[in-house]
Amino acid sequence: MRTAIYLFTFLLTAITAAQEETTSFINRGGYELNGSLSFSTSKINRENGFQSESRGTLIIFRPQLGYAVKNDFVLGLGLGFSYSESRNETANVDDINSSTSYAITPFVKKYFNISKNFAFNLQGEIGYSLSSINSTNNQLEDNSSNEISLGIRPGISYRINEKLALQSQIGFLGYSQGNLDNDDTTVSSFNVSLNAQDFTIGISYFF
Repeated sequence: MRTAIYLFTFLLTAITAAQEETTSFINRGGYELNGSLSFSTSKINRENGFQSESRGTLIIFRPQLGYAVKNDFVLGLGLGFSYSESRNETANVDDINSSTSYAITPFVKKYFNISKNFAFNLQGEIGYSLSSINSTNNQLEDNSSNEISLGIRPGISYRINEKLALQSQIGFLGYSQGNLDNDDTTVSSFNVSLNAQDFTIGISYFF
C-alpha cells in the first residue's frame, strides 16, 4: 500500500509538472557518466529443536559511460561488479557460500521527458558476465559460470542541475542464458525481475 501511495504521488507530481516547458534531458554530442552502488544485509534466526542462524550480504557496483548520438538517445558501455555471501550456522556446522561476478554491458538508452527536470528512460542492453562460486561444507568446492543476457531496464531520472541527475532503474525484462563450467549445465530463462540486483539508485554527471 505504501509503495502504491509513493508511486501515485510521483505520477501526480510528474503530470502537474508537465505543464512546464520541456527540454532535452541530454543534448546531442554530450556525455553521461553514471554509477550505482547497492549494499544489503540480512539476518534470520530459527529455533526448531536446535538453533540456527542465516546471514547474507550483497554488494553491487555498476559504472556506465554513454554518448548522446542525438538528443535524448545515448549509446554506451557499462561495467559491473557484484559480490554475494550467505552464511548458515547450525550447531557446529558453518556453511559459507559466496559468489563474485564481473560483467560488461553495451547499451542504448532513450529518455522520455515528462517535465523540465523529470524523465522516464528505457535502457536496452546486451550483457556478458563471468562468475566464480565458492562453497564450504567441511570441504572446498569451487565452480564458475558465465551468462549472456538481453533485455530492457525501465527507469526514472531527475535532473538536479545542469551537470547532475539522479537515476533509478526499477527492474529487468529480458532473456538470459547461463552455463556452469564444471558440469556443463545450461540454464535459460525469460522473466521479469524485481529483485535487489535489478533495483538501483545512482547519480549521473553530464559533460
